[in-house]
Amino acid sequence: MKKLIGIILVIVVILAVGFFVFNSKPAKPLLVAYEGVLPGADCAGLKTELTLYKDNTYFLRETYLATRDGDKTYTSSGKWQALKSGKHEIIQLNYDKPQDIYNFLQKDADHLEVVGKDLKQIDIPATMNLTLTKKK
Repeated sequence: MKKLIGIILVIVVILAVGFFVFNSKPAKPLLVAYEGVLPGADCAGLKTELTLYKDNTYFLRETYLATRDGDKTYTSSGKWQALKSGKHEIIQLNYDKPQDIYNFLQKDADHLEVVGKDLKQIDIPATMNLTLTKKK
């Protein structure tokens, strides 16, 4: 009886390991990740974390800080592309969904700046920050 229970236990462990090995997805190759706190209209700031993957997909986590109901986090993902705008490159999220496009100007190797749908810089007070910094 003990031998039978032992054999069953070994089979269960082998099946469980096989299930996790065959059903786990390999991690996407990361291209770059940025983060920063952007101005928020109805909150203390918008903590923004943007991850770009080599397969031209992205993951965006936005946390509205200190809202009436506390911090609120929203995530989104989709496709991104790089565009040329004069001397600069624009990282454009959701290029395939015009109503949801989000644009970032590549200021330098370590910084992205939010720009408008027209690809032009947004006119804001100098005390406000529209820049995301590359995660190290």
